[in-house]
Order: sequence, then C-alpha cells, then structure tokens
Amino acid sequence: MAIGDVRAGVACGLIAVGVALSGRAAPSSQSKILSLGVPSAAMGKNVPTTVILPSGYESRPDCRFPVVYLLHGSGNDQRTYACEPVLSLADRIGAIVVAPCAFW
Repeated sequence: MAIGDVRAGVACGLIAVGVALSGRAAPSSQSKILSLGVPSAAMGKNVPTTVILPSGYESRPDCRFPVVYLLHGSGNDQRTYACEPVLSLADRIGAIVVAPCAFW
C-alpha cells in the first residue's frame, strides 16, 4: 500500500468520524462528482480539480450554495476527497466541495 493511499484513507476516516460524531446518520450520498481542468493564468495551465455537487444542486438553479475548499497533503491528489464520507457531508450540509490538485 502506498503512503498516498494511507493518507487518503486517514483523511476519509477522519471525516467519517466527524460525520458520525455530529449525531446524524450519514445518508447514502446522491452527490455528483465532476473532474475538471480549471484554467489558471498564474500557472499557465489547466489545474486538475475535483468538484462535488450536493444532491439537489441541479434542480435548484436559483439557490446559492456554500463552498468548502479541501487541499490534499503530500502524496495525494485532487481525487483524495472523492470518498463516501465527503460525499455524505456535502449532501448533509448542502455544500459544494472543491479540491484542486496542489502539485505544481
């Protein structure tokens, strides 16, 4: 098992503990995961980014959603947070999650 795999598991495990301790059962997620390339003039390239949309996002075009930015640690990438605990959290709090790749 690679160190990055262990770190990703720890990150998702910590988020799962947070969801469990919140007193609510984590629902089966209906979140939508998008993999995008976001143009960056400063970096001179598209930055790979994972975006998680909470369930119901597309059916509420006039609604504003809070955004949570998650930055991965060394050895991981933008896909680190595309795991069930984060998807469930996005649904539960109704937030968009954005995780850009931080490798330059």
